[in-house]
Amino acid sequence: PKGVLFDFLTQEQVDLMCSHINSYYRKSIDGCPYDMAVAFYGKSFVEKTKIRKIDPDLVNLTSSLVK
Repeated sequence: PKGVLFDFLTQEQVDLMCSHINSYYRKSIDGCPYDMAVAFYGKSFVEKTKIRKIDPDLVNLTSSLVK
């Protein structure tokens, strides 16, 4: 929720959250931001960000992901 601090999260948890957020299918781009980043910047660059693609059936956008 708005106003919640993320100070308690580790870098690995932040990377995991970003992976899930960027693997979520968006109708407006007919895909997910992860795939767009790979197409635009290349897979080797995206891999350096520590963000990975999450299977669409496993994407979790709830707070339970990092609890």
